[in-house]
Amino acid sequence: MSGPNTAPLDLSAFDEAFTRLYLDGHNKLADRLDALQTQIAPLLAELARLQAMINSPITLEYLRGTANEIVHQVERWGTVHDRAKEPQDWFWLVGYLAGKALAAHLAGNTEKALHHTISTGAALGNWHAHIRLGTSEMQPGSSDLQQFLESAFGADAVAKLGDAP
Repeated sequence: MSGPNTAPLDLSAFDEAFTRLYLDGHNKLADRLDALQTQIAPLLAELARLQAMINSPITLEYLRGTANEIVHQVERWGTVHDRAKEPQDWFWLVGYLAGKALAAHLAGNTEKALHHTISTGAALGNWHAHIRLGTSEMQPGSSDLQQFLESAFGADAVAKLGDAP
């Protein structure tokens, strides 16, 4: 009978095979990461370019100004007339306002030209709301007709109509 083999094991072949598999896998992974970085680099550059453009003071000034002007237009003109606007009416309004921006710009009146680009953008914003909502502003519980009558004849006169038999 012979006992367990107590001769030392030669693991060099195992070590060599493991090292080769590890390095092959590592090299393949490194190559794949390099390829991904090559693909991602232009995307990151484009993202940085767009963020710089969007976050510029001029762009933010325009966006803030347009948002404020949208609210101003609704408060100033109401929504009664907007409900009756057809798409071509919106088109002509935007064209009219853009024409005012053009005239001011050509005349060298930068301040007016900038204002009219904002008012044109706001008109487009209100048109967008009209398309999405069917109106320029949702007013649950509020009557456009009542608001129109109150602005034309005063709230007291409209209230007296409610008291009439």
